[in-house]
Amino acid sequence: MKKPLAKQLAFASLLTCSILLLPVENADAQEQAQVIVVYENEQGEQDVKNSGAVVKEQYDQLSAATVSADTDSIEKLKRDPDIKFVENDVTFRIAENGETPFQVIEQWNLASIHAASAWETGLTGKGVKVAVMDSGISPHPELAIAGGYAAVDYTTSYADDKGHGTHVAGIIGAKHDQQGIDGIAPDAALFAVKVLDEKGEGTLSDLLEGIDWAIANDMDIVNLSIGSADTRQAMEDAMEKAYQAGILLVSASGNEGAGHPVEYPAAYDAVIGVSATDVHNNIAAFSTVGREVEFAAPGKDIASTYLDSEYKLMSGTSQATSHVTAMLALLKQQYPSDTNVQLRQRLRQYTADLGQAGRDPLYGYGFVQYPQPESQEVREPDEAEIAKEQDAAKQEVQHDAIENSETNEGQKEEQNEEAEAALQQLVNDLGMTEKQLAELFAKYDFDLYSYLKLEAIKDIIYQDVNGVSVHFVLEEAGLRQEELEELLAANDQTLADFTSLQELKDYISSETVKRDEKAAAPLSEVKQEEEEKESNTMPASVEPKLKAEPVTTKETPEKEDEEIVLSYNAAERDELEDKTKGQQLPDTASSFGNVIAAGVAAVSVGALLYVAGRRRNKY
Repeated sequence: MKKPLAKQLAFASLLTCSILLLPVENADAQEQAQVIVVYENEQGEQDVKNSGAVVKEQYDQLSAATVSADTDSIEKLKRDPDIKFVENDVTFRIAENGETPFQVIEQWNLASIHAASAWETGLTGKGVKVAVMDSGISPHPELAIAGGYAAVDYTTSYADDKGHGTHVAGIIGAKHDQQGIDGIAPDAALFAVKVLDEKGEGTLSDLLEGIDWAIANDMDIVNLSIGSADTRQAMEDAMEKAYQAGILLVSASGNEGAGHPVEYPAAYDAVIGVSATDVHNNIAAFSTVGREVEFAAPGKDIASTYLDSEYKLMSGTSQATSHVTAMLALLKQQYPSDTNVQLRQRLRQYTADLGQAGRDPLYGYGFVQYPQPESQEVREPDEAEIAKEQDAAKQEVQHDAIENSETNEGQKEEQNEEAEAALQQLVNDLGMTEKQLAELFAKYDFDLYSYLKLEAIKDIIYQDVNGVSVHFVLEEAGLRQEELEELLAANDQTLADFTSLQELKDYISSETVKRDEKAAAPLSEVKQEEEEKESNTMPASVEPKLKAEPVTTKETPEKEDEEIVLSYNAAERDELEDKTKGQQLPDTASSFGNVIAAGVAAVSVGALLYVAGRRRNKY
């Protein structure tokens, strides 16, 4: 009986040892999260590659990458001085407000924006490249797809499997072929950039990939009929980068109605936000409105192309957005030398000022509308009427001349003196001659002498420190545009942070010197200087620099463990399953667990040998 007992003890000890020596599953494993890493420089880019994180997407035009990493790796990247910031990826959806069955195709929206007036002048969007950043574009007899790109992971095709992108594309560029519908800019080159899946959902990382592609392929306009109630710095930076590259960005304000904030990216300064109207030119009940809205366009019951060569009525600020995109395509054809900044401002002249006078939160600068030609029917007045009108005009002129001659002469002289003084002040500020300034304006199709007041001239030359100003400053400083962008990015700034040419000149001069000194300094000194700079607070005497029109952002707490769903219903968050939740790293043995297991095993074997020895001695 004693011998079997010893065998049982030995077996139990070996079994315990074997169990404890097994790998302690997931003891050191951590959940993987998909994040967007934006880096400061080439060293930061290299640090991302060396961090152990899985690089899902590396962007060519953006200083960013989408990676999958555990918590420790993410925290390490956040502490890296060469990493600008790390943000969670987000999920977004299309910005539509539903579908309506219909039998007869009626395009009330075309008459509303006077599309036929543009066509009569030969404007069809020819030569303009438009990227429809959506669910793709489905093959359709009415659509000519110039090319495209799939940023989503599940397919390499940019064909539409949702229908939304095809509907948006038809509003912009459906052919004029005497069937179906007519697009506003039928000869525009449509590019399908697929950033949404078959559910109409996509991630910010896919959107960044699409923007990166649009910059690399020199798109003129990007249509963004998508939206999010939440913002990300990486999203804003990408939009700013595309805008600085000369691209017009047009996006939907959202479909949550009044009382909700304008969605992103429409709320960004670099993006044109669009609200939707109905057949009566009233703001649609579903349309989100706010001070970020720049233009309004038809968005209720809009007929357009759909999947399987069909047509469908759809409503939403998505549909309104594509009207503004198409109108900009017409203007781009009409004014091919205009920059994106100039076209954006020119569009204000192609609107009907509805609602409050001037810009308002509902219609922005107005309802987009191509001007109708003046009526050709002119009634020829008879000779008696002509003579009567001429006599009345002469009497009125003589009366006014006698009554106001002294006043008018004085005012005219005063106005001329003010205009001359204002112009002289401006050329002095710029360090130029009047002739040089006039030539600079003419180079960008501006007439200096059409702007009689100093403020009017400044509005042109200082507009967002626009292409005119930047061109002049870069020529003077001997810099390329790419070099200026690098200087701005190094301090997390954009051109909108500068309110005058002199301020921009001083900044370039100062930062160029710093850059040259930094390049010549040893690496250790550079890092020490950066650490000192970060540790020091801003002196009280220095006032922080503000943008001319700062964007008010919503302080929405981020949820680290939950994906943020960007919905076509503004501020809506769907409770989607987090695909990364619960995933573990490969089984890994815990070193601490192995030490304990070894100790227990040794004690067990010792106890077994002790019992066996006692039994031998006893017998």
